[in-house]
Amino acid sequence: MLNFDWTDKHSVRWFVLLVDGHEGPYSLNRLIGYHSKGTLKLEEKIWCEGLVEPVSLRIAIDRANAVEEEVPPPLPPLPTQEESQKEPESIELPPIPKIKEEKKISLQRWIGILLGILSFFLITIVILIKSHETISLERPPKMPAETFERVKHAMVFEGWGKKIFFKEFLPPDYSEVWFYTNSFQSCEVSLVLRSIDEKLLSVDNSKVVAHSNGRLSRHFVHFRKLNFSKGTKIIPGLYDADIKAYDCEWDGWIPWAANLSKNPQQEYISRTKVILFSRGPDEFNRILSKLAQKKLEEEQRTLHAHDAFWQDLQQKWQTLLAMTLQIEQIFIDHLKNDRAKFSQLESKYSSQYGTFLTAFLEANEAYFMKAPRDFKWKRDYSAELKTTTLKLGELSAQSLEEIQELQKNPKKIKSWTKDFYQRFDQFKDFLNKKIIEISEDRSSQKP
Repeated sequence: MLNFDWTDKHSVRWFVLLVDGHEGPYSLNRLIGYHSKGTLKLEEKIWCEGLVEPVSLRIAIDRANAVEEEVPPPLPPLPTQEESQKEPESIELPPIPKIKEEKKISLQRWIGILLGILSFFLITIVILIKSHETISLERPPKMPAETFERVKHAMVFEGWGKKIFFKEFLPPDYSEVWFYTNSFQSCEVSLVLRSIDEKLLSVDNSKVVAHSNGRLSRHFVHFRKLNFSKGTKIIPGLYDADIKAYDCEWDGWIPWAANLSKNPQQEYISRTKVILFSRGPDEFNRILSKLAQKKLEEEQRTLHAHDAFWQDLQQKWQTLLAMTLQIEQIFIDHLKNDRAKFSQLESKYSSQYGTFLTAFLEANEAYFMKAPRDFKWKRDYSAELKTTTLKLGELSAQSLEEIQELQKNPKKIKSWTKDFYQRFDQFKDFLNKKIIEISEDRSSQKP
């Protein structure tokens, strides 16, 4: 190792010894470079031809550096005879630059001035941001003063980076809608409103669907024009609101400066419930509760009237059945006992039942005229009752005519009696079935 040339750092002759082999060859300078980059440790073993055994990179570097320090620099060559006879040329050294103290002071002064201006500017911005940590509103055009007062009650400063969340406000005529937010952003906004069933301040089951677009600026988005796909106007009540805000940016340089490290909310999509009522949610809930109570009372009255109607209807058909039985009986009694006294039968029928059937028809027409309009069932019982009453009158008149003919030909009484019973039995079966149908319809309450 003593005769080894450690000063040769450029020859590519070194190998790095690994567990499973070796890498190389490299120059010593390259290995030193790998160590500087942190990819080769000083304890790694390396070997070069001429060495009896491997050495660490540390030893190789130390030996090479030690040998370079022991070797003196080479002497300059001796001058020739001609060079020794020449006079030595004078060497002109470059002038040493002189740093002017005044320029040094001037540069430092300017740097200090710039730093001072920058500090003043930053402090001013911080003071401005702190002094503006509030919400200042101007009443939008066409917004009533009463509505603006309710908006001011919702004004709360919640930070420059507050996310968008809308609160709805309407004028008394419900011609337009304002949405307010505590956020300091400016966006394009689209809105779809859908009324919720049974939550409108309306006596009927109205349905409202409307959509509009607006621009959020200075905490307000004004939906001036509402386009209706259902209904024609906003009815006070509870609505589902689908809101989408997009193309958002900070609304002014102070929110921008206060949020230098943050971008504005890129998009806001929400489905929420909103109360569209000019006098606020408390008054809306009070009126809705009162309206619900009124509707409940109306439903109870309707239910009572409904029950009364079914009772009356069933009683009318039962009356018609009772009249059918009585008319049938007087004809049977006549055939059995008083066949010769037809004039008495005709007079009895006319006075007791003919007049009654006419009055029954007129009373039913008046009754159905007064019945509530919403009583519309599967079967039109008004027309059906009228038709059945007229049919009973026709059946009775036909029987009277046939009995009168039997006075001339008594031999046909037996066969006629059989037909008479059959006709009246069919009619009574029809009436019984109708009474059962009415009972079923009443139970199912079929509209």
